Amino acid sequence: MGLIYCNYDKVVLKPCPFCGEAVKLNFHFVPTLDGDEYNEYYIGCAACGIYLYQLWEYDKIVEKWNTRYVEEENINDTRRKN
Repeated sequence: MGLIYCNYDKVVLKPCPFCGEAVKLNFHFVPTLDGDEYNEYYIGCAACGIYLYQLWEYDKIVEKWNTRYVEEENINDTRRKN
C-alpha cells in the first residue's frame, strides 16, 4: 500500500455500528505497474477492527459508512416488543 497522505478529521462520520467508538477516514495513493495511481479510501474502527474500503469514490464511502439499515430508535422499539 502507498503512504497515508491525509486524514479527514472534519468529515462527519457516525460511530462504529458494532462498538460505538469513533472512527477515522484515511486514504492512500496507490501506484500501479503502468505508472498510474488510484485513490483507496478506508473508514475504520481501531477498537474492533472493522474497516470499509472504496476505490476512487470519497463521497460514496462516507455515505455507505453513515448508512444504517436500522436506525437506533427502531432497534430499541424492537427490543421492547420482544
